[in-house]
Amino acid sequence: MLEQVTQPPFGGIPRWLHEGLAMHSEGGMSSEERSTLRQAIATTAWISLRVLNSPFADEREQAILSYAESNSWSSLSSTSTVRTSWGSSLPCLPRARTMTMP
Repeated sequence: MLEQVTQPPFGGIPRWLHEGLAMHSEGGMSSEERSTLRQAIATTAWISLRVLNSPFADEREQAILSYAESNSWSSLSSTSTVRTSWGSSLPCLPRARTMTMP
């Protein structure tokens, strides 16, 4: 019974949020992770949130990008403007199939 009460209404905590919060608590991104993220943004080669919710890639560069994006998304989700807009979006999450990084 306790397990049902404590489960988020839209399923478990997404992997990208879990990893991003863990990175944030450990001090954030390294210079290599920031550089990899900047390059991915510049070339529109980012990873979708659906893919980030799966186990991260074994390839080093993709793993670095996965952690960097997760940190970036979790940081973004903690801003007050985003919290307000995400709060109104939470009821839609069970129906969502994919979300990609803008």
